[in-house]
Amino acid sequence: MASVWKRLQRVNKRAAKFQFTASFHQLIVESTSKWTPSKLSVVWTRRSRRVVTEPMLWEPTMMDPLRGIVVWAVPENKTISVTLFKDPRNHILEDKEWTFIIEDVSSGGKRRPLAMAVLNMNKFASIDSTQTQMNLEFKPCTKKIVSATLDLTLSCVFLREGKATDEDMQSMASLMSTNNNSDIAPLEDFDEEEEYDDGSIKNNISEVRAQIDQLTNSLSGSDFASTPMSVESLSWVNKDDLTPQAEDLPKPSLGSTLSSLQPNNLPDKVKKSSTNDSLTNLRNNLQPLNLNMNHNSNNNNNR
Repeated sequence: MASVWKRLQRVNKRAAKFQFTASFHQLIVESTSKWTPSKLSVVWTRRSRRVVTEPMLWEPTMMDPLRGIVVWAVPENKTISVTLFKDPRNHILEDKEWTFIIEDVSSGGKRRPLAMAVLNMNKFASIDSTQTQMNLEFKPCTKKIVSATLDLTLSCVFLREGKATDEDMQSMASLMSTNNNSDIAPLEDFDEEEEYDDGSIKNNISEVRAQIDQLTNSLSGSDFASTPMSVESLSWVNKDDLTPQAEDLPKPSLGSTLSSLQPNNLPDKVKKSSTNDSLTNLRNNLQPLNLNMNHNSNNNNNR
């Protein structure tokens, strides 16, 4: 919807496209005693468009250690294309601002903005090719920076002119959506960031270890374990409290098995049944008396 509204605003307007080239020569940044930059990079940006120089080492001067300088032995050039619109009533080019940002680049590649300066490009636009020497003053974005200046040469070349609604005359920033610059840290985080040395970090690590050891000891003395016991933790358990396994029981011998079958070791029911069986066998062995056989034997003896 925003792009449609912009196109409606450009109806009946003329547009001129220019090519601007910035040649960077020298950058001076003065910091505070609490912090000094490591590497610096200059960013030339508007909305989603962004051109960046290579990070250069910030070197303090002999006269003032807090005042550092970055020098490009060979000037680094960055080029952009800018479309400026002309009001049909007064034939004056409309304003279009581009921003120069000085960023500190850490060893890990994290970028933090330090200072910024706004440049209105219509003041340097010309049909004839021009070059302008500039000493650009920056406004600090953080309390860690006192001042910053940039020496550069700005060149302008006229490309073409046409209707503002022509596709080739529209600015790239108008055609692209907003950019998510997640690699740039917020200024508030940078201002409130504290400096830590190795000693304080080691002390903090020691305190954390002591707290972990104390917490571990308190948990080991409690009745309820928060985590399952490992194999090593089971070594102190009393073996008498464990449930016996089948392979741990003693194997019975043949002698003990036979002794267990003696009458004294048998249950009462078994004892009664064995007694009844013995009485039955005794009854079966008893025979009735034969009186005739005894009488015949006595007669023979008398003869």
